[in-house]
Amino acid sequence: MRFPLGHRIVHAYYIVLLFLLPCASASRVSLAGDKDSDENLLIPGVPESARRPGHHPAHVGGYPAQEGPVPYPGDQTPAVKIPQAMVPLEPLDVAPQGGEEHSEEDSEEDNDSFSESQDADSLPQGGEKDSKAYFEEADREMFRSLLRNSKKLASAKKDNRWVRGEASLGKKCLSEFVGTGILIHLGCGVVCSSRFGCLKPKFGLPHNAMIWGIAVAISVYLTRDISGAHLNPAITASMAVNKPEEFPKEHVLPYWAAQMLGATAAGAINYLLFGGAIAAYELKHGIVRGTAASTASFNGAFGLVPNLKLISTMGAFCAEIWMTGVLVFLAFAITDPDNTIPSDLAAPVLLGALVATLGSVFAPLTGCGMNPVRDLGPRIVTFFAGWGTVAFSYWWLYSLGPMLGAVAGGALYQRIFAQKA
Repeated sequence: MRFPLGHRIVHAYYIVLLFLLPCASASRVSLAGDKDSDENLLIPGVPESARRPGHHPAHVGGYPAQEGPVPYPGDQTPAVKIPQAMVPLEPLDVAPQGGEEHSEEDSEEDNDSFSESQDADSLPQGGEKDSKAYFEEADREMFRSLLRNSKKLASAKKDNRWVRGEASLGKKCLSEFVGTGILIHLGCGVVCSSRFGCLKPKFGLPHNAMIWGIAVAISVYLTRDISGAHLNPAITASMAVNKPEEFPKEHVLPYWAAQMLGATAAGAINYLLFGGAIAAYELKHGIVRGTAASTASFNGAFGLVPNLKLISTMGAFCAEIWMTGVLVFLAFAITDPDNTIPSDLAAPVLLGALVATLGSVFAPLTGCGMNPVRDLGPRIVTFFAGWGTVAFSYWWLYSLGPMLGAVAGGALYQRIFAQKA
């Protein structure tokens, strides 16, 4: 049996998702073990900007540096150095707390001499079985220590951007412009293809929702390390209100402007590509552009109009508040570094799957806006393309609703579910 193209795309997406999640779980680190053992951990490679104020230069990330290699827990076992694969940058050139320089060659010599100094009397007594159990437990403890080191390194990367360097506000806004443009171009573009392209068989709701999800994942991968991948004024507002320590409020207006420009540019590109097909669609269905009935020819592909046969205007407004609240609540959970979700690799895929799921549920009612510029940017294009003031029908519903829902959803997560420091 040969499945339609839309079904094959959906199946391929889920196959990729099932492949990525197990791979991503290997990169996720957690604070396993007790906190007391953290005091002996060394975090190499973190720059000056990542160090906590008030700490000695030999202390990185609040953990005291050690002379030479990092030993196994306890004093009875040979010393082992952290594998080079766990060090993303070159180690800091800092002297030990005693003040004398300590080279890598010295570390290796110390390691050799320390190992040679151990004898059979220092090992656990009771035979080979007890010794094997002792070393297995030591191996597990060292692995937990490496995971805790990796956790701190990941936090330093997120907070201080020591891999790329902190991007300027202009570069962040450019990232939001490009990312939002790609999202709207691909997401609204597939609706244009489905409605005006006369494809046989026509793409249905599951296919369109899945393409929207893939567009979200791609856009998040592209922009998350530069601007944080907001791509949505409602997300930006929620971050400024609920996480002011991560996103300063003075960046809100520049982000909004960049997102609006990106969405409008994407809508213009889609209209240039499908303008002829839209005119043919209107001719076929007897739609006169600019009349109240002409909302049918841009609904979904550009701006959004609620399905009043299924839901009232106020019901649609409340639905937009609710679905955007759910989106932001779960987005905060997915990207929370204190949770067990492997956010480094899987978060964009999970966010895309979340958008696709919400779209499949709410699109028949309101079109599933959840993003003010996803609606308002393309509306501006249709206003100048001949629809006139009809293009702004119900615009407030898709602008104000997501804003309220995003702030409420983020606040709920931060005040109830987020782990407090």
